[in-house]
Amino acid sequence: MRYHHLAKAAYAAYAESLDWRDASGTPLPQFSSLPEAQQRAWANGADATLKEWLDKNLRCSLQDRARVAQSFVVQLHTGLTRGDDICVAASVAMASYVMELVDPLAAQRSRIE
Repeated sequence: MRYHHLAKAAYAAYAESLDWRDASGTPLPQFSSLPEAQQRAWANGADATLKEWLDKNLRCSLQDRARVAQSFVVQLHTGLTRGDDICVAASVAMASYVMELVDPLAAQRSRIE
């Protein structure tokens, strides 16, 4: 199943927000106990959400050259200065850039920890 891990994470977040109980108070099942059709529905939802985010957020942010320079290029430079291989430095820079888009406070928290 495509995006199984994202579907599982989305379902867990949903269930956690409801204290793992439905509207009548019945405990919600674990993702693996859901019928196949419901697991596929969660995967389809995860797939659609990811595509929407990539199309709207990531694509638009990459057009903002100042933002790219501020984040990605700085991270890339840091990795290369540290002596990382270009592929490693680029991978880390891209992952950091995407994480900053997903969770703008993530970089701030990682500096604190």
